[in-house]
Amino acid sequence: MEDLALETGPLDPMSIEQGSEAAVLVASPSIIIKMLTLGCEFAMMVGGVVPYVPQYFAIKGSGNTKGFSLYVCLALIVANILRILFW
Repeated sequence: MEDLALETGPLDPMSIEQGSEAAVLVASPSIIIKMLTLGCEFAMMVGGVVPYVPQYFAIKGSGNTKGFSLYVCLALIVANILRILFW
């Protein structure tokens, strides 16, 4: 059986020396992607509450619930649950 020869390219982690500039350039996109992913995950967690905040302050400030609709809350809850399940 023939032995397979593995070729190394410029972005191969096995061919990059630890102290070189190329190692920093290769590591940078993964850090950026991780930070972007973390930001998106945080937005998914907090994003469901954001639509309720202005309505809460309006009700708290005025002291009455005129114009408050439970159907809006239902629609927002269902939409956010579906968004999280889809994600």
